[in-house]
Amino acid sequence: MPVGRVAVVAACSCLLVGACASSATLRSTDIEQQIADALSTQVGGRFSVTCPTGIVAEAGASLTCSVLDDTGGTSVSVTVVTDDDQGHYTWRVDGVPSPTVSPS
Repeated sequence: MPVGRVAVVAACSCLLVGACASSATLRSTDIEQQIADALSTQVGGRFSVTCPTGIVAEAGASLTCSVLDDTGGTSVSVTVVTDDDQGHYTWRVDGVPSPTVSPS
């Protein structure tokens, strides 16, 4: 994936649909799909995202997901940080400066 395409990706703050406040872990498949959808919307193309399982739903927990551009075969990493124990998280493409994003 060309760096120029990735550079326009803003950090995103999301709430996992279906994640319960009492849940100790978040569903990696939800995070993978939301990152892939956001990248497709923001930069075009199709993306495969792979995140580890057992993501802790507590503020400050972090993990690294792999993103593969289905057309170019280029891989980048994405850091995901959980913002709280309610399922909110922020992600950013590693190595790309993140612009300031206002919460919605």
